[in-house]
Amino acid sequence: IICYDMHPQYFSSKIAKEMIKQNKNLIGIPTQHHHSHITSVMAENNLKNEKVIGVAFDGTGFGVDGNIWGGEFLISDYTNFERVCHLDYIPLPGGEKAISQVWRLGCIYLYKTFGSDFLSLDIDFVKNIDIEKWEVIEKMIKEKINCPLTSSMGRVFDAVSSICNIRNKINYQGQAAIELEMKIEKNKAKPYNYQIKKEKNIYIIKIEKIIEEIVYDLIDKKEIGFISYKFHITVSNMIREVVNILRKKTNINKVALSGGVFQNNFLLEKTYKSLKKDGFEILIHRKVPTNDGGICLGQSVIGNFYE
Repeated sequence: IICYDMHPQYFSSKIAKEMIKQNKNLIGIPTQHHHSHITSVMAENNLKNEKVIGVAFDGTGFGVDGNIWGGEFLISDYTNFERVCHLDYIPLPGGEKAISQVWRLGCIYLYKTFGSDFLSLDIDFVKNIDIEKWEVIEKMIKEKINCPLTSSMGRVFDAVSSICNIRNKINYQGQAAIELEMKIEKNKAKPYNYQIKKEKNIYIIKIEKIIEEIVYDLIDKKEIGFISYKFHITVSNMIREVVNILRKKTNINKVALSGGVFQNNFLLEKTYKSLKKDGFEILIHRKVPTNDGGICLGQSVIGNFYE
């Protein structure tokens, strides 16, 4: 059996498919990226094949609907998963380009929140936008040209870092998010607001309120450390609220946290403590990487339980 990520463009997946083509005795099993993340943390914690509430937050993972996932809540075991909640989709103009040029993500979230009026906002990020470049991106969004949809939490961290004028282009993966975390200054502020809406039996998290309130904090000249702290506790609060909703619905008390976003120590610790307080049993990575370095374990376990 060869397990591989279902993303059609992954180099490793292409190799796997080629091997399967050449050897008819091989069984190929495409695995969903975030299911593999959750399976990985379950396996590391020696779980039997049982259902958990999986929180998989990362930058990019190919979804079964053909979109790019990354802000996912799953009900998952070793054989199956159900996507029960996710971040609302945004377009990713230029695909990979938007991941390195994170200012695009800042623009997209401001555009989603304020419409074209965001260009008149009195914040440094907007003042530094190359209007000609933005006009091209706006056209791409309107005409749906090279704009894959993403529900990625990693991209939200990138966008917030950019809007706060911390980082507009990255030199390595996760740089904007890391620099945002480094700015944290603890304070007594309350979390930002957001919405959880139920649409066709699935919960959608809408974060326009978070973006709006961050902008107002910037206009009020609040310190970046203050904003970063508020944003981080908001994401932790969001996880807590959603998993409590899901526990009430399913009676599942185990929560598995995986994905590159949980390399953020502040977020992981804050989330762990708040879920512990709520009486959850929490599964986290201690030996296996929480980022894509741990995916292969999850894939292997999914393959082991294949029927």
